[in-house]
Amino acid sequence: MDKLFKLYVDPIEHIKGNKGEEDLQMIKSHVQERLISKVEERVHTNIKIDSNLISDIIFPYELDCIGMNGSLVGAKSLTFEHSHQTVDRNVSHYIALITSLSYRYSKSLKDNRFYLIANEPKDTKGETYKIWDRVYKNDLIDILHPDDSDIVAERVFETNATKFLN
Repeated sequence: MDKLFKLYVDPIEHIKGNKGEEDLQMIKSHVQERLISKVEERVHTNIKIDSNLISDIIFPYELDCIGMNGSLVGAKSLTFEHSHQTVDRNVSHYIALITSLSYRYSKSLKDNRFYLIANEPKDTKGETYKIWDRVYKNDLIDILHPDDSDIVAERVFETNATKFLN
C-alpha cells in the first residue's frame, strides 16, 4: 500500500528511493568484494547490533564490519541518494552507536576508526549533501568511496582487530 501511495501521490520520492536502492546495492557489492571477503574470518561482518547483543543499545543498527584490539574499527555502507530524513537518521544512529560502543568498551573516541562507505551525492545543493559535508568534516568518521573500502580491511589487519561481541 505504501508503495502504491508513493507511486501515485509522491512519484519523486519513489524515483529517488529506487535510485538510492540501486546505489546502495552497487556500494554493497564493492564492500563485499574489497572488504568483507578479506576480513570475515577476523572481525564481525554483516552484523546487526541491537539490545539482544548489547543491552544499552536503544535501536538496531547494521554494520558491514566491526572489530576491536586496542581500539574499535568498523564500517557502514550507506547511500546518500535516499531522502534527507533517511540519510539523517542513518548517520545520526551511526554516530550514536560509535559513541555508545566507545563508552561501553572504554575506548577513546579519538583512537577508534570508523568508516562510512558511500558515493558523494550528485546534487551538491541538496540537503543530503549538507549532511555529507558535515560528516566529511567530522573527526569520528572517515568517508571512503566504495572503490577504497579495502582501506578498512588494511586497518583491520594493521591493528590486529578481532571479534569481541558474544
